Amino acid sequence: MKNSLRCKTYSKVIPLKALFLVLVRPEQEGKYCSCIDHEVDKEHLDSASGWVPLLVCLMYEHTNSNSRWKAYLDLFPNFSEQELPMFWDKQELSELQGTGVPEAVSRDLKNIQDEFQSVVLPCISQHPELFNLEVHNLDLYKKMVAFVMSYSFTEPSNRLPIDMDADEDDEDDDDDNDSHHPPPVMVPLADALNHIAKNNAKLLFEKDRLKMVSIKPIRKGQEVFNTFGELANWQLLHMYGFAESYPENIFDTQNLHGNCDAGETLLSPGNHGNRQNQPGLDLNARWRFLEQLDVVSDEGNFVIGEDGILTPEELHTTLKVCMMSKDDFEDYKNKDGWESDEENEEADIILSLENLQTLPEKWKQLLSGVLRLCLEKYVNTIDEDRNLLKKENYQKLSRKRQFALHVRVGQKILLHKTLQAITKEPLSNSVQPGQGDHCCIA
Repeated sequence: MKNSLRCKTYSKVIPLKALFLVLVRPEQEGKYCSCIDHEVDKEHLDSASGWVPLLVCLMYEHTNSNSRWKAYLDLFPNFSEQELPMFWDKQELSELQGTGVPEAVSRDLKNIQDEFQSVVLPCISQHPELFNLEVHNLDLYKKMVAFVMSYSFTEPSNRLPIDMDADEDDEDDDDDNDSHHPPPVMVPLADALNHIAKNNAKLLFEKDRLKMVSIKPIRKGQEVFNTFGELANWQLLHMYGFAESYPENIFDTQNLHGNCDAGETLLSPGNHGNRQNQPGLDLNARWRFLEQLDVVSDEGNFVIGEDGILTPEELHTTLKVCMMSKDDFEDYKNKDGWESDEENEEADIILSLENLQTLPEKWKQLLSGVLRLCLEKYVNTIDEDRNLLKKENYQKLSRKRQFALHVRVGQKILLHKTLQAITKEPLSNSVQPGQGDHCCIA
């Protein structure tokens, strides 16, 4: 956790690149974050997530009446009002069917329980002077996970000064090349700022302090918005409990959860790519091979964005492998997926909406079939959802249903636009932004 606040005030407008909030690191002032820093051996809190030391600290400080963080933590009296989907009931989660959120929640809950039982409980059981097992239980741990998920920041591992003029894509490339994933940190006050994709402020990490800086002029009366990153609506709802309406979230995506079952369905007699035209085709074997190559996984394999496929190499390889002849696949498998420069078609491949038409016809049939299957997984159609966005209907929805609606609509529009780019079928009016649509953010 961070400490010591310094602010600067502006009367009419915060100019571009203005520094208006500074948070000095506690260690720079000879302060500690929590008394349990010296009481609990952090080596006993090692875990795959890297979150456990912070979570155990928060469990203790939240229930410590003398905590130096009491004023901050009292802003969240019982952590029961969080709107993350991990707290939604079965009926509420059904609104997110097809979005990928219920699956992410299921993984979260399993990981939380496993981590608590295998790491947290053995550790806190050794410190009865600090922890009460009736209070510091799995339910509290789950709430702390949600708190950290919603309000924490991830600090750059190198703490190098950030160039305000640098291209954000360059920063992302640096992150991709960094195999170390720093643990989350809590930054009181800075975490009070909401997120939108088109943010006007940014938190910068430096060696001895953190600074909130404007990246656009901010007029008097305007809200200051930070960024939590380039996150799709389903990610925002999953981790933070809110979503933006289409097309406000310029980073919205849809993860295609293609699998061999979908391929088997599409290549069965009577469907696209009739199996009778593919003798000896074994999609299960091909899918397992793609898993071995780390091309596909269970957590969403291919990502669709506003301008096309954001994982072009993975999708191109999968389509190619699925549609190969039996002999070509055996040869490809024997080479462990390696091809000569002449054979390798994935180099610098781009699958924008404009050039999806250049794919082989059978590939397009398979891909369009997968897109249609994804659309069938939602609880209702795009037309039904756009009807819910009308003011008289939208106002009757709970906040949770509003957020779920925005996630569904954005994903369906991306799926329909991609499908149209492949099939050249005209887009329905329902896929266009409507003037009656409503935006609801945190």
